[in-house]
Amino acid sequence: MKMKLHCIGDSHTCFFMGYNVITSFYPFVSKSLFSNIYCHWLGPSLAYSLNKEKSSTDSWKKINSIVEKLNTEEDVLLFCVGEIDCRAHILYQAKQNNLSVQEVVSNTVHAYMEMVNSMIQRGFRVVVWNVIYSANFIDEGPNPEYPYYGTIAERNAATTVFNQLLREKATAAGAFFTDVSDYLFDSTTNLASEKYYYDMIHLNNKLFLTAVNRINDCFDGKLFSKEQFFLYYFKLAFAVSVSSFKNWKKQAVIRARRVYQKLKNKQPDLSI
Repeated sequence: MKMKLHCIGDSHTCFFMGYNVITSFYPFVSKSLFSNIYCHWLGPSLAYSLNKEKSSTDSWKKINSIVEKLNTEEDVLLFCVGEIDCRAHILYQAKQNNLSVQEVVSNTVHAYMEMVNSMIQRGFRVVVWNVIYSANFIDEGPNPEYPYYGTIAERNAATTVFNQLLREKATAAGAFFTDVSDYLFDSTTNLASEKYYYDMIHLNNKLFLTAVNRINDCFDGKLFSKEQFFLYYFKLAFAVSVSSFKNWKKQAVIRARRVYQKLKNKQPDLSI
């Protein structure tokens, strides 16, 4: 029976699509370039509220809705949350409530692990993915799309504390903790390597094979076959060409609309 990996969490689950894309979110399920990886983007899920039956994102309900359709024999769960907590909430909550960063991180990881433990108790094998560090170009003024609190170095220091505690708790619970921080992060500067990012917070696909290989090692190489690694580059080339065509088509439509509007308004200048 071929195992399947279900990546569940915030928008960083889209990293496991294998190419640079942000997919549609829940209840839509996206299939990766690795045919047995499925991505379930829940929305802007927080680790802190992952164990709560009622939250602004309804993450707890969505996760339970997903897993009730799965089989513990063939389906492996990968949880991917915490980046939003580290970027926008942990430092803020520490200051507002006069708490240490360690205390806020501990409370957040505890909530996260309650969900992880509940899945392990149901018989699922669970992988916990590391929290991604802040890219170095997200401190340039207010950002309504990706709000943040604190400096890059402060947020990354909090992320390091988060990942260390999460690794400890996940391993103790019997889950696998997998990360690529050794590529992403320089502990001497508290800065990330920009070449691995394709926007302000999301990783590009340069570390995809490294990530899936490390996950595969957790399962003695039985989760992904050698053929999947071999075929990846062919699938990636096709996915990129399709994505490029869609972008070209979108731009062509925009240009056509501009020309039409100018003709409609009887403007002699048709430059676009």
